[in-house]
Amino acid sequence: MICPCCSRPTPLNPTIIGIQYLDAEPKLILWNCECGSTRAIRWAAATRAQRMEAFLADLSRQQSEMMMAPAR
Repeated sequence: MICPCCSRPTPLNPTIIGIQYLDAEPKLILWNCECGSTRAIRWAAATRAQRMEAFLADLSRQQSEMMMAPAR
């Protein structure tokens, strides 16, 4: 696929940044293009390796958010 912002083709191994959920089910794997736009791969079209990388990126993001939460 071609990026609509910069016309670059999708890299073979995009840097995955997380998952977009719909009704508590993963629907899209998010990644950033070199131009800075956020792109997506449909969950159903993703490889097993991409899904695992997306879960790890999402888990890392969740842990970072928990660490930044104010103490009560």
